[in-house]
Amino acid sequence: MVKKQAPFPIYHVKKRAVPSCAQGMENFKKIVRPGVVEVWKNSGKGYAPLFVTVKYEDGRLSLTGVEGPRSNGDAWGSCGQCAEALAPGRLKECAPLWDRAMVKRLRGTWEEWHLNDMRAGCVHQRAAGWEDARIDPEELPDSRVNRDKGGLLAIWVYKKEHAAGLLCKPCPSCGYKYGSAWLKEEVPAGVLEWLRALPDADMVPAWA
Repeated sequence: MVKKQAPFPIYHVKKRAVPSCAQGMENFKKIVRPGVVEVWKNSGKGYAPLFVTVKYEDGRLSLTGVEGPRSNGDAWGSCGQCAEALAPGRLKECAPLWDRAMVKRLRGTWEEWHLNDMRAGCVHQRAAGWEDARIDPEELPDSRVNRDKGGLLAIWVYKKEHAAGLLCKPCPSCGYKYGSAWLKEEVPAGVLEWLRALPDADMVPAWA
């Protein structure tokens, strides 16, 4: 259990009931508070509330987060695309009405459905694991394409640059060339209903 600290002066606790499930696919926007995360403050390590803004508008789903938003427009921690803040090692304590299963599902939903109308690959390419393919950086030492600890992302390398490159490679099922357009994939109704039914934040953030 995380040791309780004095509340930040910029937050005001509100009592809210858990909303019912969404009916239909109408637009919605809400702010949720899954729990608290560990951050670095002026005096050293501390804890700050994590807020996530969920927005569904005209078929597009977006999720953004902020760790301890401050009244000056800054934040004690990360903001924007910070789904990793929901990882077990980062989220130190769940907020009321939340549990670890909900937090895990929110993280998975965020990583899978954020900006569902900006898919670089078709459903076949993603199902085949194209976005998980990596190339050894030593084989392309001068490349500046995106990379992670696994290597260069093959989806951003042309075949003419490397035999394993996937950028603009046609899908064997539908012929779509990876990365040649932004594709839209509809968010499942069950995902939207679950998001809309999440408990509203029990604190008012300075911004989110």
